[in-house]
Amino acid sequence: MPGWKPKLALVALTLGIATWTGYRAERRTMDAAGRPSTTLRSVVRHVLAPKSRTDSLARLNALRHSAGRSLPTPREVRESWEIIRAFTVDDIQAALAEIPDGLRRPANQVLVSMLFYRWAQMDPQAAMTAARQPPYSEVRDTPYIILLPWIQSDPDGLIRWVKSSQDDLLRNMAAHNIAQHWVATDPDHALARAKAEFPEAEHSVVLTLTRHLSGTKESRQKLFQMLASTGDTRLQQRCLSQLRWCFQDQDPAVALAVADEVAASGLVPDRAEPFRKELTHIAMQERPQERLEWLMKPESQSDPDSRQNAYTSWAAEHPAEAIAWIQQNDQVDFLADTVKRITYHQLRAGWHPGDAARDGRWENSTHRQFLAWRAQQPAAAQEWLQTLPADIREAFTAAPNIPTAEDEATQ
Repeated sequence: MPGWKPKLALVALTLGIATWTGYRAERRTMDAAGRPSTTLRSVVRHVLAPKSRTDSLARLNALRHSAGRSLPTPREVRESWEIIRAFTVDDIQAALAEIPDGLRRPANQVLVSMLFYRWAQMDPQAAMTAARQPPYSEVRDTPYIILLPWIQSDPDGLIRWVKSSQDDLLRNMAAHNIAQHWVATDPDHALARAKAEFPEAEHSVVLTLTRHLSGTKESRQKLFQMLASTGDTRLQQRCLSQLRWCFQDQDPAVALAVADEVAASGLVPDRAEPFRKELTHIAMQERPQERLEWLMKPESQSDPDSRQNAYTSWAAEHPAEAIAWIQQNDQVDFLADTVKRITYHQLRAGWHPGDAARDGRWENSTHRQFLAWRAQQPAAAQEWLQTLPADIREAFTAAPNIPTAEDEATQ
């Protein structure tokens, strides 16, 4: 039976291994998120600060180490913000000082962003000054985090500050955010304020107002009146450019009604008709049949090339649908022109039938368009075919695998 000395040595060895294992595990955890920096200030603070403050900082560091080299989980982010939103400026500065390497690790980046956001809620100008110093200035996102709380607490102060800034990108970002703030809080005077207080924000105000007021006829009239009162055709043109995209997914009838409203408003008279055409094109981009049928109406004032281009684009993507429409509406000229245009274009580009290096969709579409044309006008189609090289003639007269319009819809 072993004596007490060997037993004591065994116990000491076991404790040593356990302690070393625990130390190694803790060190890996600390190293994963970065070990906190130790400074004279941090030591003094830990001695003099109330225990509740040092405990908060310890809990924040524990969450940082829990995330390690990964992004914090939603739970860790939520718990971190619960701690940070109760911080004073002194707490924030102490927490930033203890985050090693500042922004290298994802978990540290997230915490630094939250700390600067909280700092900006209390003293945005001091926060911005710190954010523009190393190591935070090495990541351009840090100053932008400060803009939103600064706008909410003191937009006039932010405007004064950015006017003196030499950072053009930061000025543009601030102008965009200030424009959104003005439109959200005082849309009736947002444009006038931009012109008088911060001209750099005019463009963003117009774009934001257009999105904000584009929903109903009444709100659009309000927008048009506001723009007309400025007499600034440059801003009016920006409004029309933005307004086009507000209706890209709308019913074409609604988009065309808006075009009529713009024409009646008197804004930029020489742009009224181009605006109508652009809006029609955008609104019907995903409705090729409706787009073509609209262009064929006299009131569209479209030219033959516009109508032909609309059919050609439709036929390239959905040949079965396009051919079926041709057959129902007796518009065989679209078929002939499409076949000729695409064939001549491809021949000039060095096309050879079956060329594996080229996208075969247009070739298949044109082949099918030709067969549909020949079915309706055999003499004209055959006469044209004889003008082509022999390999092209053979390709056009072969029997393709032709899916139906239903097949195309499911592709």
